[in-house]
Order: sequence, then C-alpha cells, then structure tokens
Amino acid sequence: MKTFSIKTLGCKVNQYESQAIRDKFIRCGWNESSDIEAANLCLINTCTVTAAADRKSRNAIRRSIKDSPKAKIVVTGCLLKLDEESLREKIKGIDYLVPKSFFADGLSSFNQHSRAFIK
Repeated sequence: MKTFSIKTLGCKVNQYESQAIRDKFIRCGWNESSDIEAANLCLINTCTVTAAADRKSRNAIRRSIKDSPKAKIVVTGCLLKLDEESLREKIKGIDYLVPKSFFADGLSSFNQHSRAFIK
C-alpha cells in the first residue's frame, strides 16, 4: 500500500495547496498516513516569509528525513522557490524538490476545515 504524509508550514495559501496535493495523491490511489514513520512518501510544503519560517521549514525537512528514513522526502513551497540550491547542498536526504506548479489543481474537499479556502 502506498502511503504519504504532508507537513504544511506557513499561510492559508500553503494550507490550500497542501489540500490540493492531498487530493491529487488520493485520486492516484495513495493513502494518507497520520504516522510519519510509516509513510512511503513525506511531503513538506515550506514557507519563507520570515527567517523564523525558513528555520522551521528546514527543521521540518530534517525531522522528516530523520523520522522516516525509508520514505521518499519531497520538498515543495516557497523556500524551494527562493533557495533551491541551498536546499540541495545543505540538506542531504531530500529525494525530490518539486515546484508548487507541478501540483496545480483544484480541491474536491476541505479536509479538516469547516470553511472553504479562498485563493
């Protein structure tokens, strides 16, 4: 069984985009795992609005690599757009750096939210 986990950092736009990515994985036959250690793929949707957000994003990537040594680690989001080369050079263990545009789709549900997203 193919399982994935998504870690979202930052704003409402990132939450919307993570939900769209979640929908895409589910439509492709993947199952979401609440246990990051059991996931086959861990996706981190990063933020870079402040230096603290950069640090939290980098820490989330490193934590995912450590907690899920057998999983493929996928990084997307604002930090990737701003600092892709640094991510490649400084954080070993990232399997894929994927631009947000790769996942561009609409939503079919509002998982764990009581209101719709506005983008």
